[in-house]
Amino acid sequence: MNREIQRLLAVLVLAALTTAGAFSDDLWERTLAIAQDNQVWLAGDITINTQQLNGRGKVLDEGSTIISRSITSAGTLEESIRQLGNAPPDPENILSGGIGLPKALRSGEGSLSLFDPNRQGDLSLSREHGTERLPGGVEAVVYQYSQQLADGEVVRGRVWIDLETGVTIKLKTIPEKAPPPMVGSTTVVHFNTSASRWYPIRVEMAGVARRAMIKREVEMTVVLENYT
Repeated sequence: MNREIQRLLAVLVLAALTTAGAFSDDLWERTLAIAQDNQVWLAGDITINTQQLNGRGKVLDEGSTIISRSITSAGTLEESIRQLGNAPPDPENILSGGIGLPKALRSGEGSLSLFDPNRQGDLSLSREHGTERLPGGVEAVVYQYSQQLADGEVVRGRVWIDLETGVTIKLKTIPEKAPPPMVGSTTVVHFNTSASRWYPIRVEMAGVARRAMIKREVEMTVVLENYT
């Protein structure tokens, strides 16, 4: 379990290295450079909250997993995990994708990250016409993407990038086929928007799970804080 948690956090913090990918775009290259410059950040505290609701929106169960991480004086990683509530999310299930964390943000051998230079050949990227005005007045360029994953699955989504700074603001991902027990899900990742402190701060997932032929709505948020 600890190794899987480390893998998720590593990708959420690293998110990208450089790329010589097939898609040529000055803004995209600037975005990847910013990601490379911020690959050293480590989230010290992670809170994962989940709710399961019926078709009328009534909460059936909910729970939280709280992960605390620190680096010892010897340079090793220490972490503790607390679980709260009726049905706290299982870290193994979350990190394996069972609750819908986007595969585009997972690491491991042959990283599946959207920004992984080794996976750019599996990525189809196109820039939408015009820009989109985001809260706070930020003018964002939006890219649509489709990514072929190592296991043959396909994910699609959109990436919002600050036109002025090149910082990735938001990432939306939708798997073509959601992993069991999910039958459909959409995940949005929000990033801190400083070019010198770029890292994910919140992940929001909404989807539908099916167990024993009963469908339930599932909502999950992951909050990442206290970066060092």
